[in-house]
Amino acid sequence: MRALLVLIVVVVVLVCVGWVTIRTNGNHQATVTVETEKIQKDTHDIVEKGEAAVEKAGKKIHESVEKHQD
Repeated sequence: MRALLVLIVVVVVLVCVGWVTIRTNGNHQATVTVETEKIQKDTHDIVEKGEAAVEKAGKKIHESVEKHQD
């Protein structure tokens, strides 16, 4: 039961961020589309922002260490 609940939550989150779209037509049919280009773009942006944050933190740590060594 927990696994089903977790799966439902994951699907809802993916739909909310726009990585998965669900379309229905009037004939009792649904189409589920995984937006791979959006996923790729979003993850690329996240990696770039993470890299910038790590570099910024590294510089601050380096500056702090140099400041305390003097």
